[in-house]
Amino acid sequence: MLTLHIIYKMMTKYNNTYTCVPFGVTNTGSSCYFNSLLQCLLSCTSLIEASLQCKPINKITESFRQIVEASRKLDKSSASPIDMFAHKLWRDIITMSNSRKDQVRMSSGQEDAHEGFMMFIESVEKITNVKLLCEHRYNITIVCKDCNDIVVNSKEVGTCFEVSPNVFSAGNNDINSILYRSDNVISGFKCPKCGSTCDKVRSENLKMIPEILPIVLKKYAAKSLITFPEYLYFGSKLDVGKQLQYKLVAQSEHFGSMNGGHYWAQALRSDGWYIINDSSYQKINSFQPTDNTYMLFYHYVGTA
Repeated sequence: MLTLHIIYKMMTKYNNTYTCVPFGVTNTGSSCYFNSLLQCLLSCTSLIEASLQCKPINKITESFRQIVEASRKLDKSSASPIDMFAHKLWRDIITMSNSRKDQVRMSSGQEDAHEGFMMFIESVEKITNVKLLCEHRYNITIVCKDCNDIVVNSKEVGTCFEVSPNVFSAGNNDINSILYRSDNVISGFKCPKCGSTCDKVRSENLKMIPEILPIVLKKYAAKSLITFPEYLYFGSKLDVGKQLQYKLVAQSEHFGSMNGGHYWAQALRSDGWYIINDSSYQKINSFQPTDNTYMLFYHYVGTA
């Protein structure tokens, strides 16, 4: 069982009362990546709860809150007023990205859902309780075999897990273990202690996980079917024998290559799972791993 330093009693559980009915958003020509990402974000109830409790600090957080408030008033028979808010949020994210010279710049053309997510998270970084919903921490170590010593021991904080398909092709199909620990060889690393230059192993050990686990499956180069479970489990040192339980709540799907393609989403709503493709949506029995699954969103639901 994987053991992490987690104070789970302080974490916000998935809350079905904050889910919304399914609705679509019009594709303006190249906004499918954003539409897919938005549907995934609206599946994360702790984010919805936090956005309603926090005061908006910029145009992006204000637009997102307007979408959340409007989505909670919808029913299946009503016309969706969300297009206006969604398109405004999309434009605001693009504007913010272009104002940051040291960041990835986005345009009104086709973009990447992962980059869109990172830009959204950066826009709420000053709202501590919102940012922490996706913030995880790894302990990074590098051991020099020549002097048999730990030459690097540091912490690394992130808001999105990145998993290479190569890990799965190597025979490891357990997402839990992949997220928990990874070892990578660094070629030509010079030891700062003994001065030797050789291949070193860089180990990443997961030490802290948040309420929402965004995971990007980096498979633009070659599409492949990667199976993943409905639930993930992580152990806690605070309560021996208890496991932190995470439920899959959304998938961002991408067909095509790095040069273009189309995005849509599989998302959990108030009455079950839906495929949501821009302005259309269709109910399905359950989530479905596909060759096109690009991002996953898991949400903390409690202990088991």
